Amino acid sequence: MEYVIQTLMGALGSVGFAIVFNTKGKRLGFFFLGGALAWAVYLLCVHNGASMFVGLMFATITAGLSSEILARVIHAPVLISLVPMLVPLIPGSDLYYCMDALIRSDKETFLVRGTSAITAAGAIGLGIICTTALSHIVFSIIKHMHRTAK
Repeated sequence: MEYVIQTLMGALGSVGFAIVFNTKGKRLGFFFLGGALAWAVYLLCVHNGASMFVGLMFATITAGLSSEILARVIHAPVLISLVPMLVPLIPGSDLYYCMDALIRSDKETFLVRGTSAITAAGAIGLGIICTTALSHIVFSIIKHMHRTAK
């Protein structure tokens, strides 16, 4: 039950951020599903023994692929759908506690939380890079196939 609530909260976080981007209508439903799917993939990976890095990377790849597909369906830039879907994956608590430890001069907590936040950011970045590269390769192949078919 805890995972269902976490997934719903992740989805609502995606929708909330999409509203900040002035998104309306059906698109909010797509962002809800994309945020929920990304968080569910993260939970599935971590629950099955994967590290936080691996879980965030696969969740980001899921959000990226969803965004690539959605961008073509709704005729919008990929970034418009990718950013809200990634919001649940941002390591907010690690960032908060890292800065809190810095202010309190707690070097040990600062290093632990900072390392965790940087690791999460690296996983998200790597997932975005993998998705972008994969989509460019796939769409280049599709364009080439259409040109040769004519």
